Amino acid sequence: MPGLGDYISSEKNAAEIKSAIAVMRAKLTDAISNGSFQRAGELAYGRIPELEKELKDIEASDILTRTR
Repeated sequence: MPGLGDYISSEKNAAEIKSAIAVMRAKLTDAISNGSFQRAGELAYGRIPELEKELKDIEASDILTRTR
């Protein structure tokens, strides 16, 4: 059974990922503004979706853990 430490760890990881997503979205905006469309594509279709999936997985496992 997961303890408080596991819960805090998952919350911290979720917060870090949310922060990283915000940074990546800002970089995406900058890349588009600067005409760096290859970089924008890497962010929009690669890195940002990866982070969003990772966040979703953490949140889903956290919900499952709390309901057990």
